[in-house]
Amino acid sequence: MPCLPSSLIGVSELATQAVKTMTEHPELLKFSLFALECINLKGQQHKSSSSPHLPGSPALSDLSSMSSRLSTLTFASDVTAVSEYGPDVYKRTSYYNGITGDDDHPDLVYRSDYFTTLFPRPIGRHTHLPVKSLRGVFNTPLNGVWDTVSPQIRDLIKAHRIHWSSIDPAHFFTHGPPGEEVKGSLGPVVIWVGVLPGSTSPDTAHDVSQKILTLLVKNRVDGAVVEWHEAVPQASREASLSPNQYGRH
Repeated sequence: MPCLPSSLIGVSELATQAVKTMTEHPELLKFSLFALECINLKGQQHKSSSSPHLPGSPALSDLSSMSSRLSTLTFASDVTAVSEYGPDVYKRTSYYNGITGDDDHPDLVYRSDYFTTLFPRPIGRHTHLPVKSLRGVFNTPLNGVWDTVSPQIRDLIKAHRIHWSSIDPAHFFTHGPPGEEVKGSLGPVVIWVGVLPGSTSPDTAHDVSQKILTLLVKNRVDGAVVEWHEAVPQASREASLSPNQYGRH
């Protein structure tokens, strides 16, 4: 469990508990620094009400100091909560570039081939951000067992109390550079899991993905990848696979 500073004078017990909960359960609770300051002030006021010798409202200098201490507390929490399975900002925001036909593509949360399939940042004067298209899954071992494994995948996800929105089989086609778009490559079969924004940590996604991959191998589906993305608004999900195409549950 992450270690939080224990000697931050001026940070209420209520605010400290909020940060501790955020650190231990990032998929369930997230507060901005402003929200934490409000929680801290509420905690200070509650403490003051039971201690009549203390002032009811902190001075401006106290508020500034309080904000600094909360920043230190949340920074310590953030540093220890970084996941080895989580993508960096570039990968998170660029991995699905192109699949919706505009810039409103979903963010990547986790992919099970993170350490074996690289997604490097383009470098040089004429950089090209890879463009992907979402394709269906046909004539693969997954097609023959999808009706069997899809409800089991759903149950694995629900068992971890994950706020999921979709479970789809998918292929992603990565197009070639400008002028050579058709010279791209089709990726492996993907179990594509959609979750509510900010609801699921990469660590949780990793743990569940290992169970999904084990289930697939038991059903003779080898080489598949599990990818998790944050769900986009329904109105902009033109690229989503038909839920009836593979009997999605």
